[in-house]
Amino acid sequence: MDEDLTSVEADQLFEETRPIGEAIHVLGQAEEVVAALDELSPAEQLRVNRAFSNALSILSEQFTQQTSSDEEPSA
Repeated sequence: MDEDLTSVEADQLFEETRPIGEAIHVLGQAEEVVAALDELSPAEQLRVNRAFSNALSILSEQFTQQTSSDEEPSA
């Protein structure tokens, strides 16, 4: 690969790889959350697991409703 990129080429490569960088960042944050959860007592872990489960259920339901309404033909 040519190491002498123009600023336009560099910007384009940055934009193309941005999703990868963001995914790596999110994984790093998830690792920190998991490490913090490991330090909780079993009872606290159970409470957090229930809260996450409830939140994911709500988000899943909202996403399902949103995608269903997006697929309905307009009158």
